[in-house]
Amino acid sequence: EEDFSGVNVLPETTKFYTEVFVKLIKNGGYSKDFPDVSKSKTPAEVFNQIIVVLEEILNEFSLYIQRLTLGPDNFPYSGPLCLYRNFLSPIIKSITNFSFLPKDKPLYLLVDDADLLNVPQTKILNSWVSFRSTSTVCFKITTQLNYKTFQTTNSSTKIDSPHDYHEINLSDIYTSNASDRYKDNVKDMVERRLKYISNIETTAENFFPSNLKQEKDVNELFKKLEAAKGYDYAYRQARLDYMLSLKGNEYSYSYGGFSQLVHLSSGIIRNFIDLSFKMFDKAARENPNVKSIPIGIQDAEIREYSDWILLQLDKTIEDKDLNPIQVSKYRSLKNLISSLGKTFRLYLESESTERRKFSFYYDGEIDPEIKEVLKLGVSEGLFHYSTHGSKTGLGRSHKYVMNRILSPIYKLDPFSFSGYLYLTPQKIELAIKDEKKFLAYVADRIKNKDNEEDEAQLAIDF
Repeated sequence: EEDFSGVNVLPETTKFYTEVFVKLIKNGGYSKDFPDVSKSKTPAEVFNQIIVVLEEILNEFSLYIQRLTLGPDNFPYSGPLCLYRNFLSPIIKSITNFSFLPKDKPLYLLVDDADLLNVPQTKILNSWVSFRSTSTVCFKITTQLNYKTFQTTNSSTKIDSPHDYHEINLSDIYTSNASDRYKDNVKDMVERRLKYISNIETTAENFFPSNLKQEKDVNELFKKLEAAKGYDYAYRQARLDYMLSLKGNEYSYSYGGFSQLVHLSSGIIRNFIDLSFKMFDKAARENPNVKSIPIGIQDAEIREYSDWILLQLDKTIEDKDLNPIQVSKYRSLKNLISSLGKTFRLYLESESTERRKFSFYYDGEIDPEIKEVLKLGVSEGLFHYSTHGSKTGLGRSHKYVMNRILSPIYKLDPFSFSGYLYLTPQKIELAIKDEKKFLAYVADRIKNKDNEEDEAQLAIDF
């Protein structure tokens, strides 16, 4: 806008263009004529001319890279060089001095999906971070825990936490928050979007209604168990017992309803948004005047989305252009997910004191190849990784929580889990390589009422 909070921004942006941008870009080696911005009517027109110049430099450099790749000889690069210290940093510093921006505040730059950068690009980004110019610019770099390197362009140095950056695992923040902040945030997001985008004023719970008959049956079972064995027992067992009461080939448990959708998203807001969009789109095609998502549509889209998640693994495994080593990792990950999903269902069907399981943990070191499979699972969003104090009192245990969006596939309860399955590194390897033997081991363990402490102690004693 030309008028921003009562301030005429156009003179500032024009001055920025002529006295800062043009000067810095010339110093970088740009020798062509610059667009004239003297007749620009809005700040947007000025910044659009800046984009034109930068895109021209990018195109010129891209052509050079193509010639360098295809040509028989090395071609010297004679175009402009816009480095961080002599171009980007002073540009950002000048921008933070605009009168309409908060005083003495840094500019935030978001670099999304940084794990898609190649190694040289990642090193360049790390070099920017290493300047620690947080008073002027702060970088928010997002990655699916698959960042390629922490080295800078100077091969002898790398960035370290917490000196150069602070690492935040969003899944840690959301899934471990006892105050349910994630659920509150999602509820607020849903209701705001419905109101301001679709002009629908309702609650998230009413827009994503639960299966009323199912919830009534679960509540009645809860009351019976509470009267017989107390609140805690009823809280742990009522929904599980209801799920087991459902007979027949067609599994009829309903995963719809706002609360279950929040749990199914596993603290990953993208899961919730993608799934909600599919539901809204289908509901709107059936009835343009959408006021809520029918439970039938919710359940159908949830099951389809859950299947789609695993289908991506199959597509990757069948990708003929993928490195065979990577294909092997994806195949191992699929085997591990299958073994664990069926294991958690076995526990749900058992008489174990902790029937609701959705995670496993191990102590000590693990085979590097197995570790790579687990790392791949985290980067693909199929596992959430964290650590906790070992029950043996020795060091930290490595914990992996399976994405609860997979609940419909393995007929699991997506609500908050209470038990962790202890596995030795050898048993994790068995789950990957031989599902049948692994499930036989789990069944025998359940039959003999082995608990986590026994298994963990056996691993230490052995």
